[in-house]
Amino acid sequence: MATGKITKRAVDALTAGDKDTYLWDSAIKGFALKVTPRSTKTYLYEYKDDLRKTRRVTIGHHGVITAEQARTIAGKIAADVELGGDPAANHSRHKSAPTVASLAEQWMQDHIAVRRKPKTINDYRGWLDRHILPKIGSLRVPDIKPRDVEGIARALSQHPTTANRVVAVMSSMFSYAIRQDVLSKNPATGIEKFKEDKRDRHLSPDELHRLGAVLNDAEARGDYRPGIDAIRLLLLTGMRRGEVETLQWNFVDFALGRIFLPDSKSGKKSIPLGKPVVSLLENIRDKQISDGIFETEGFVIPGQTSHLVGLPKMWRKWRSEAGLHDVRIHDLRHSWASIGASNGTPLFVIGGVLGQVSSSTTERYAHLQNDPAKTAVDAISSTIAAALSPSDSED
Repeated sequence: MATGKITKRAVDALTAGDKDTYLWDSAIKGFALKVTPRSTKTYLYEYKDDLRKTRRVTIGHHGVITAEQARTIAGKIAADVELGGDPAANHSRHKSAPTVASLAEQWMQDHIAVRRKPKTINDYRGWLDRHILPKIGSLRVPDIKPRDVEGIARALSQHPTTANRVVAVMSSMFSYAIRQDVLSKNPATGIEKFKEDKRDRHLSPDELHRLGAVLNDAEARGDYRPGIDAIRLLLLTGMRRGEVETLQWNFVDFALGRIFLPDSKSGKKSIPLGKPVVSLLENIRDKQISDGIFETEGFVIPGQTSHLVGLPKMWRKWRSEAGLHDVRIHDLRHSWASIGASNGTPLFVIGGVLGQVSSSTTERYAHLQNDPAKTAVDAISSTIAAALSPSDSED
């Protein structure tokens, strides 16, 4: 067994034999160069584990790395072993570790599919397929670094809400990997969130008037009636689009004037109905009865084969006609809330009807309520202004 300091000169001088030949380093115990009969030269490190079993770690091939680079790596491995580590076992675990793509499938199947609502599952699937897996799907999970997560987030910086959701998805997925003993530290932890601009677009009385006229015209010319009914129902109830699209008649209690949703984004929910809503629903029901399509468990807003689909396309047409180009369907929900706040409805009541769990969501409408301080200063300043104004008798 040849022994000597492994240097470039020593490596170049070592020739192939009939079987593997080794040069063991005289300075770092366990560091060696192996030369095969085909003249392949490989750096390695050999040690004994806690069970006194000989373990070997391949460092790299000569030509790809230099003798000095191999020596540096060997020194780090030797230090790891001295501190009780088992680099060969770690290497084996790393080679058998799943890729991010295979982890994502397991996470979606075992964790998300049984804990999340269908819409959330679809959102997660979309974020994975569009933003995460194309960038890091082929990498092994232990190889993912915070900079990889940061890079994905940075690529979405023009869409801060999406960027934050994607980072949250990765954080949840890597937390699952930790619980599965695939990962020791979550690389998504500590990634700073982007500031999200809270959109607060709601319709003014004039805009509501214009939209109402457009919906009436659309109905008169024979546009798709269920789509028109859906927009009216969204405006009058503040419900979410998905709640309206999948609303069934057996959820509607005309006697109590309520809609009872067995499930929603915020769970089971009861929605009180104003008289205009009850009237709208009665008209929709009577029309379905006359058309012979009414079913007790049927959809309030039916589509061609199931519930209504394609509402966003219809909405884009009608909002354009009303000159409301920047208004999203979800802004109809904001409009309902803002009108309630303007009318003095307590925020907790608005939040309860909308099914908003967080009070911070409804607090955005607080500025629309009557402010006692503003009322007071208006009265005071009006009195002073009147006193400062010349009287009619002083000419």
